[in-house]
Amino acid sequence: MSDGQKFYKLVLKLVDKTEELPPLNGTHRRIIDLVEKDASLKEIAEKIEPDLELSATLLRRANSAFYMPRKSIGDIREALSLVGTKQLTGLFLIERVRKAVGSDTEFKKEIWEHSYQAAFYSNLLFNEHFKNTSQTDAYTGGLLHDIGKLIALNFDSESKKDLDDADNLKEKIQPGHLKNDFIKQPLCHPELGAMLAKKWNFPDDLAYAILSHHDLKLGADKPKPISFCAYFSNVLCRFQKIIAPIAPIAPDEEKAQRYYDLIDERALKAFKVSNIAGMKKMSEEIKILFDKNKRALGE
Repeated sequence: MSDGQKFYKLVLKLVDKTEELPPLNGTHRRIIDLVEKDASLKEIAEKIEPDLELSATLLRRANSAFYMPRKSIGDIREALSLVGTKQLTGLFLIERVRKAVGSDTEFKKEIWEHSYQAAFYSNLLFNEHFKNTSQTDAYTGGLLHDIGKLIALNFDSESKKDLDDADNLKEKIQPGHLKNDFIKQPLCHPELGAMLAKKWNFPDDLAYAILSHHDLKLGADKPKPISFCAYFSNVLCRFQKIIAPIAPIAPDEEKAQRYYDLIDERALKAFKVSNIAGMKKMSEEIKILFDKNKRALGE
């Protein structure tokens, strides 16, 4: 058996030991049924309004800087009209994943915070660069790209040993991951997350986005917009930490250039970035929008 086969056997073993996602509750199932039947916004809104948590989530999304409403939105039907009913499927999926993996430790909370930032960036990137393509849930792709890291934090001691063995095999198959300091352990979290996505019946495009969020070559031959957005949103988050570290540490320009040189050229072309100066400009502008969004939501 090759190292590659051993690697995927170990990852599959870890996925097999992971529990299924919590099922959709009755209300959410009925809402999805209405969406699939192309019910009116009025009918869908009437089902959502009694669910206070879902209503609050939807209103927060509609009032975010991404949608930039002209006035504050407090009506569910108006929020649905702006956000789109198809986004409800993603919202329900995110809720089920959060219940499955939890946010009960500081490290999990840190990963979720990064994921929400990546999701915001992913949504903006899609709207700016892929708006003429068929609709895809770029927000969900950005939010769930690190699901492999989150689920790994719930492993028992036996599974953690298998995880270490899988990481060692990946380092043999694709040497250099630990040296460049750009992909954090567990090294196998993209494969783990993607195989978990398949087990949980995520759409194929979402599974590919999770698999390729560090390396577009790991996904489909021709990456879909959701993969480009998940990958580049993650790149932007990492790049921002390099060029704007916490004072008094000065930005590491050499490290920033090394990181920039590793970015997939297809992604740079897709997002119209031609040099590191352009990368810095995009990074600064999108971070300003994200911070504005956080202030607007009181976070």
